[in-house]
Amino acid sequence: MEEEEATRQRIDECLKADSISIKPTFSQNISFRKDLDSFEVVNECALPKAISMDFIANQGAECLMGLLPIIRHAWITISQKLYLWNFQAKLKDSRDEYYLYDELDQVILSVSLAPAVPGVLIDEIKYVLVIATPVEIVLLGVYFCEFEGNI
Repeated sequence: MEEEEATRQRIDECLKADSISIKPTFSQNISFRKDLDSFEVVNECALPKAISMDFIANQGAECLMGLLPIIRHAWITISQKLYLWNFQAKLKDSRDEYYLYDELDQVILSVSLAPAVPGVLIDEIKYVLVIATPVEIVLLGVYFCEFEGNI
């Protein structure tokens, strides 16, 4: 029982870390690899409240999460929905701001950010958000305001 509680505490610590990408889960039978001890928590960032509520309401859903450090945003997928939020938001009101992309019919398998090819999109689009499902790859142009940290 104590080992299970220790495992849950380590899960909580990893879910709060912004230095790793993980697949969140509520499974009781999680075993951590020993090499996770080499990770160090350097910052913590809570999920915006609305995303937390959706995550809890959909515990059986396929979920992935990670960071897009170039644009200072974290992401989480809950089935076919993609949420993005600024993990460095300083103001309390800003910490609960997020973006939702829910135009897909299939579960999201992967999310990445790629540099935009110059001359293909408008000049303000510097990055392309790549979203992969089992049947399609969606490319979304991303405008990122360096000064404000907003997309």
